[in-house]
Amino acid sequence: IAILKLGGILAQVDKPEDLLREPVDEFVADFLGDDRGIKRLSLMRVGQARVSPGPVAAPEASTAEARSTMADNRTDWVAVVEADGRLAGWVGAEALDGAARVAERTPEPFAAVVHPDTTLKAALDGIVTSRTRVAVVVDAEGRYQGVLTLDDLAEGITR
Repeated sequence: IAILKLGGILAQVDKPEDLLREPVDEFVADFLGDDRGIKRLSLMRVGQARVSPGPVAAPEASTAEARSTMADNRTDWVAVVEADGRLAGWVGAEALDGAARVAERTPEPFAAVVHPDTTLKAALDGIVTSRTRVAVVVDAEGRYQGVLTLDDLAEGITR
């Protein structure tokens, strides 16, 4: 895309994503608008962002192990991932009360499950509307890849 100033003077030519990330001057920045970061989210894909490992427990894990994982990740939930890597859902700390193993509780489905080709804008929508405040990333076969957080999104659009 080329952005021209009055009189046909070339201000900047670049890919849309690069224009939004690094406008060359104030004229280009003003032309692109105050919501450049949000606009970039529509152009970028989850596969381009850093994905965090997130709090994960196997169904066979003890509740003590799951609670330790929650504490380490500063969450009150763990993602339950089967031995084959498939995402089963999530279990909250309160749901583990009275159980010896994670498998004794039925995992809840995540509200925001995304794939590497999902736009970061769609992932952001899922993050802000979910109880866990993450979008869980899975591959085409439903295998767990990690979680995308607001911090990961912010880092992704500034890279």
